[in-house]
Amino acid sequence: MAASHSASPNHHAWWAGIPGEEHVAKLDLSNYDALVANRNAFIMYFARWCGYSQNARAAFAATAAKFAKEGNSVLFGAVDCDDSKGICARYQECITGFPSFVYLYAGGTKHQHLHPYRHSTRTLEAFHNWIIDLQTRQHEHEQEHKHHNVASND
Repeated sequence: MAASHSASPNHHAWWAGIPGEEHVAKLDLSNYDALVANRNAFIMYFARWCGYSQNARAAFAATAAKFAKEGNSVLFGAVDCDDSKGICARYQECITGFPSFVYLYAGGTKHQHLHPYRHSTRTLEAFHNWIIDLQTRQHEHEQEHKHHNVASND
């Protein structure tokens, strides 16, 4: 996923030079709903001034690049909560500090579709393994639901 160019210049500048940043969609009010709707997404909600956010972006971008290389369709996106307060207010139960990471299942605008990343380890391996685990559980749940529906129709 190439980065979107509608976010603020400050947002783009903050990511410039971070390896893999081209695989992170820069999200704001102008593009968030269109890009996130109906797809699985792992979103980093951050503040540019936050040292923890600054430290986490390299692992986040590297994870985005790894997923892109693997052909995994999860969208990696980043929201600057200073520039896009409206978006961040939607997920206030998940954004408990900066940065906050949330996995949204396809169509995930409802609380039951949100999975906040609550681990202190912010590495490529930790992000990758956590997302793969969520995707595996999502697939298993979909298969069980599909099987249940087929059995109900018999």
